[in-house]
Amino acid sequence: MIRINKNRILSAIIVILLIPSTLVASGWKNEDYTSKSERNIDTPYEYPVKPGSEEWDRLPSVIERREVSNIPKEILEKMTTEALVETVITYPLFSDVYAFDTFENGIKWISQYYNGIEEIEKREDAVFYLEKYCEKTRDRYRKILAMDNEDRTENQCLEASYHTRARDFMNYLNGRTDK
Repeated sequence: MIRINKNRILSAIIVILLIPSTLVASGWKNEDYTSKSERNIDTPYEYPVKPGSEEWDRLPSVIERREVSNIPKEILEKMTTEALVETVITYPLFSDVYAFDTFENGIKWISQYYNGIEEIEKREDAVFYLEKYCEKTRDRYRKILAMDNEDRTENQCLEASYHTRARDFMNYLNGRTDK
């Protein structure tokens, strides 16, 4: 018969419970984590170089376009999730996702060079804000789709694609099994 030493079990539980408070008291801080209260940038990131601009056209390679489109880390970590959502879906090279056999494979590909994907995947409230964005843009999206193709402007097509991106990304995050 196995004898259980209740005092040892109780001691082990107390030690396990004290570890987090000891770390906090000692000043330990996870430098890679920004608390929600520290996320005070509530406007989407304005990409400094945009497709169609002379500056964009002068960039000699896709690699340089990727580099210029990354979000500076000090901004990225301080963005609210709502601002981050809009930033990610307006990423100039987001359409690369659709060049793959699945949305998931496309996301995996662009996350290798675009830092917004990794950050949004960390946010527990990302799906909520993607859904909110879809609701906000749904009527406009439907109006654009109802137009004749020749009547749509380039900006309207881009605007409609943002709605589609948000919906697809929301569905992708909802279907992930590694949450």
